[in-house]
Amino acid sequence: MRQLCRSLIALAALVLAFGAAPAKADQLTYSFSTFGTTATFMLPSNPTPSLIGSNYFQINDVTISISGIGNETANLDFFTTAAGGGLGSGVNRLDGLQLFSGTLSNPTLLAGSFPLSGTVSPDGDGSVPVSGTLLASALGAVPEPSSIVLFLTATGAAALIFRKRLLVGQFVR
Repeated sequence: MRQLCRSLIALAALVLAFGAAPAKADQLTYSFSTFGTTATFMLPSNPTPSLIGSNYFQINDVTISISGIGNETANLDFFTTAAGGGLGSGVNRLDGLQLFSGTLSNPTLLAGSFPLSGTVSPDGDGSVPVSGTLLASALGAVPEPSSIVLFLTATGAAALIFRKRLLVGQFVR
């Protein structure tokens, strides 16, 4: 029994030391649909901003695939909550939740579903109100090393306890 308690204490110490970290995605795929048209683009989960403003950062030369139109290249602005959240490009702006965590100089883009609304100028002749949901999906999620260590440690501890109980004859069927 003492050995079991020691094993559990050691396991608890490892959990506290390493912690379980969430998986980080290498890329995020974004999709926004409105008026029967869908715009999609991909960005790294930890982009390097091309420009940093007081309440936003910009990523230059993002390729956006628009159904029925083709590919366009745009500079995308990601706004803080203080600036209305959401994202924009030039005169087009969709407000909503802040789409990143971290700082403006070192952002981490968030995966999830984000309601956005604002105005766009599809043909330059005027603004059109738009609302919809931006879907951000993680691609290539990789577990953090501390999560792998935690998993292997817990599995090893369980195997040792099981083996010891089996050898001592304490295994109950």
